[in-house]
Amino acid sequence: MIFDIARGTVRAALFSLTILALTSRPSWAKSAGDYAIDARDYALAPLHWTERDWQWAAGAAAAVATAYSFDGRTRDHFVSGSVPAGTDPHQWRDAAPIAALTVGTLAVGLLRHDTESTRSGANMLEAVALGGLSSIVLKTVTGRERPNETADRSQFRSGGDGFPSAHVTMAFAAAQVFADSMPREQWGWRALGYGLAAATAYARLDSNVHWGSDIVAGASLGIATGRFVSGRGATSSKRVSMWLVPLDHGALLTVNVNQP
Repeated sequence: MIFDIARGTVRAALFSLTILALTSRPSWAKSAGDYAIDARDYALAPLHWTERDWQWAAGAAAAVATAYSFDGRTRDHFVSGSVPAGTDPHQWRDAAPIAALTVGTLAVGLLRHDTESTRSGANMLEAVALGGLSSIVLKTVTGRERPNETADRSQFRSGGDGFPSAHVTMAFAAAQVFADSMPREQWGWRALGYGLAAATAYARLDSNVHWGSDIVAGASLGIATGRFVSGRGATSSKRVSMWLVPLDHGALLTVNVNQP
């Protein structure tokens, strides 16, 4: 079943987080209780959204709606590469790049005893788990059939599992955390993360196993999930204080980071 890859990836991410939570607690690690609190707050996050958050959600919804209006044309373009209905021979291939980035970031951090890299890798795993779980819930609720199963883009509540793309959700969730962990001047690393996620999105379209709106919805959900995890990591691992000091010919911004 195509759906198995999402469940398998989420199980792997949750297993890895459990191992990290149960091992000795270095400065970068979260406990099982921390992860449980994060999951609860993630599920309840819309209840605490700010006006800016709702504006971002509205923009994402508009992007999904726009993509939906082009779903027929998108399918026509990629239908020649369709795989048989109910199959997805490229599912593991499409998941491999972002999985390698996630596991690689964590492994490099552990091997080099680099606290920041290790924390980033652990946060990427958490983002993959949360994004994967939320995509599975939405797939179950929407029940949309995939474009290699039907030519009708409106086949929701039909027992399908197309909306949103779990691959894309998890890819952009991990990529967002990876990008957030990098200094803005290191644009190459940030481009690598987003590039791998975008490549995953294109690969899902190229096999015609997702509608364009499935991809846009997955990317939006993934980015939102990644930002949530990055924000939790920032607040739980360090406190940042900033002061703007006026000078004769400009201003000086000072930043103080206090580790707990």
